[in-house]
Amino acid sequence: MNTITLTYQIAVTLLKGIGPIKAKHLISKLGGIEPLFDEKIEVIAKKTGYNPKTLHQMERNEALLKAKKQIGFFRKNEITTHFYTDKSYPRRLKECDDAPLLLFSKGALNCNVEKVVAIVGTRNATDYGKSICEELIKSFEGKNILVVSGMAYGIDILV
Repeated sequence: MNTITLTYQIAVTLLKGIGPIKAKHLISKLGGIEPLFDEKIEVIAKKTGYNPKTLHQMERNEALLKAKKQIGFFRKNEITTHFYTDKSYPRRLKECDDAPLLLFSKGALNCNVEKVVAIVGTRNATDYGKSICEELIKSFEGKNILVVSGMAYGIDILV
């Protein structure tokens, strides 16, 4: 992926007052992500029906500057991005209107396997709870099961 596209993909997540639903609507109406940053606000307003005042408040230039800084961090730390239009983006998540526009990962990732298990639990897991969680995770080895965790401190830390 080229740097300009990645910059736009990150920047769209940083626009003020624009969440995933509005962003997807804007991108759809404009025929892509580039016009959201390259077109004049008045043109975007006309094509999308959004109020120009709302569009001015997005702070596009600020979002682009922040996105450029993040790209260096992502490359340095080998972080991969998955935009909602990418094949690597989880197909099940695409079914949610308010799903995040962009996901981040490290290492090999296939979010579209058939079996997915989410590990969610308390921050203060008991020894018994930790033991059961560890046994459960070990039972998944070699079975092509994706384990999803919020990575919160607690039971998730065992994953």
